[in-house]
Amino acid sequence: MSRRTQQVEDLLRTEISQILLRRIHDPRVRLASVSEVDVSPDLKRAVVPVSVSGSDEEREASIEALGHAAGLGRSCLA
Repeated sequence: MSRRTQQVEDLLRTEISQILLRRIHDPRVRLASVSEVDVSPDLKRAVVPVSVSGSDEEREASIEALGHAAGLGRSCLA
């Protein structure tokens, strides 16, 4: 992995975490945290796995809330 890819991954992890904390006001999202970011070598694509704490129902609700907030997250990153 190149140094540039690592820098982009670190920056994305920080920015996405801040978006989850400050811009998305759904309380179900508070249980989720960004565990890592994997960026493709050409920097065109990123995979952002999240870890979610809580019971099974809370986890499912958090994942659903993250799906609904994906557009807002993308626009904030842009």
